[in-house]
Amino acid sequence: MSELIERESVVAEWVGIALVVMLLLGGFVLVVPYILMGALALCCASVGLALMSNGRMDRLAWLVMANYAYWLLSGLFTGGVTPSTLAKLDFWDGEGRVLLYYLPFLPFAVLALGHSPYRTMLRTTQWIVVAGAVVFLAWVGTSGRLFSGHSEGRLFFGLATSHTGAGTFWGSAATLLLVYGITTRKRLCIVLGCVCIVLILGTSSRQTLVGLFAVFLWFVFKERRLKVLLAGALCVCVAMAVLPLLFPHTSERLVRMASVSLPEFQVVGGSRPEFYFRRVGYDDANIEIRFEIWQYACQLFANSPLVGIGFGRFNDTSLDFWGVKRVLYLAFDGVQYISERNDFQGDELASAGNAHNSYLHVLAETGLAGFALLTWLWGALYLRLERYRRADDLLDDAQRAFLLGAQGLIVFSLTGAMFGHALGSPAMGIVVMTACGCALPMCRVRADEQVEYDEELDDSSGYDLRDSFDGPHVEYDDDDLEEEYEEYEEEDDGEDGYGEDLGYEEEYDEVDSDEGPVDRLAGSPDDDEGSRPQHR
Repeated sequence: MSELIERESVVAEWVGIALVVMLLLGGFVLVVPYILMGALALCCASVGLALMSNGRMDRLAWLVMANYAYWLLSGLFTGGVTPSTLAKLDFWDGEGRVLLYYLPFLPFAVLALGHSPYRTMLRTTQWIVVAGAVVFLAWVGTSGRLFSGHSEGRLFFGLATSHTGAGTFWGSAATLLLVYGITTRKRLCIVLGCVCIVLILGTSSRQTLVGLFAVFLWFVFKERRLKVLLAGALCVCVAMAVLPLLFPHTSERLVRMASVSLPEFQVVGGSRPEFYFRRVGYDDANIEIRFEIWQYACQLFANSPLVGIGFGRFNDTSLDFWGVKRVLYLAFDGVQYISERNDFQGDELASAGNAHNSYLHVLAETGLAGFALLTWLWGALYLRLERYRRADDLLDDAQRAFLLGAQGLIVFSLTGAMFGHALGSPAMGIVVMTACGCALPMCRVRADEQVEYDEELDDSSGYDLRDSFDGPHVEYDDDDLEEEYEEYEEEDDGEDGYGEDLGYEEEYDEVDSDEGPVDRLAGSPDDDEGSRPQHR
């Protein structure tokens, strides 16, 4: 039986390593989705086999499953999701992405891993950054003719399907490597983290840059790193000076973002008047879209604050609503869009895949109930990592640094969620959920070892030194010891130090200091029979 358990543990560890490598490679090469599809299939298979083998699941995994159940039930009830759509690849490339986002976390919450594969994740991330740098140099060398997607050479897509997807992937890698490298003083991790920032500047992803800035502030104030604050401020100043020369398009986008003022909108016609707007005096279409969709998401949430309009209904058109506004207002019978795409027809936004804000999107589709479930998951995950990182004396500095890096990834995701659907984008979720999953075995092993350690302490505290001697022993309470000491003091008068040699003065001091009953040996093993005191 023990051999079978050991064999299962070895297999689980190899599966964990394979999952880490395949997931990260799949996130890097999104233009060829087969690696990621294979990794996600392995996730599902490993979860199923592990549950059939031991049937144990971490409490955080139950929270993930609770969110899954709520989303699917909401979508099936309102028609935002149907059994037929679940079988379509377009669904998993669109609204179903949020279901794929948290999938990499589940195997690590179920598999009985004896060791965390966090070192494998760090090494794989480092090699992927090196490969990304090679691709970036090819993009620069060809003046953007390669690896720029549909941006006509302006944006660096790399091997991702969008500049935002590429930016968030490299932002996640930068967060993990920089937090880990600075904490452990690993220069290679710091250098590769800075390389990731260069790649991010090529993508011009403002969402990623804002997320990294939030992680920087979080790390500085959480760890009280004044030197990091000064070094970061210096790097920002240098970057602002050279950015217009090296990345002019990124510089222009940042300037436009910094000069944002709330635009004015007027409603135009359409089947959903609250959805279509015409801007008045605004020149950044990217930010304009967000203002339009945010206003629409707020309107949907205000109409149905408790449970939302239904999962998968945000980007559907020609909806019929049922219920009472401001309480329960569900969307039924609409034209279903299951693929995330933004199609513009004049001034009308015909189909928005998401609200470009995870919080507003979740509130609009699932209401306060769904928002509470998702917040519970992320809060519990962050606090789990924080509790074990702070209270753990059994983990080494590298492991604690990795836990801190996983927390930084959570901060990065929650910040990016304000400007995009970062809590439902697999490009970011692959790295974030894999890192959090790799952290789970540390916590689990730590908890098991701590229980064993506490039991050893309990046993040692009850250990009786008399058991190591063959001679007789006598138990004394406070009154007996004090009376005996006075008796020997009268007989010896303290001249030959007899009582002092036997240690009675020390033991009497212990009794006088209210330390409780004292058990001592009846004489020293080296004493002859005549020198032993005669006890009552």
